[in-house]
Amino acid sequence: MTVGNWQLAKVAQGYRDFLKRYKPLLKWSQRKQAPAPETAFVARTLLIHDYRRILLHDTPLPDELLPPAWPGAEALKLTGAVYKALAKPSPITPWPNLNLATDRCREQMRVFRIDSVALTE
Repeated sequence: MTVGNWQLAKVAQGYRDFLKRYKPLLKWSQRKQAPAPETAFVARTLLIHDYRRILLHDTPLPDELLPPAWPGAEALKLTGAVYKALAKPSPITPWPNLNLATDRCREQMRVFRIDSVALTE
């Protein structure tokens, strides 16, 4: 019944893709050398954005009704760990001059996307 009413396979695949993408980021974020503040800020922002995108499609079903090995709990745990690891190097306001923020953010997003691909290979 639950499988027919919810798109569980699609949501589960979203969680698995998320885990595949962000597991390397946890290891990267825990290096001895902290990432640059702008990089940490962008990584945290993308992490939460991508997690919430999946969460919006997740079900309100209790764990007992979810399929075995549901990846949602693991994704939540990973999100918390990465977010916490990036909290210290990530400033609340990364760019005091908002006019410069757009260009710096775009550059850091470009760098992060390249780094995240390299980290998963």
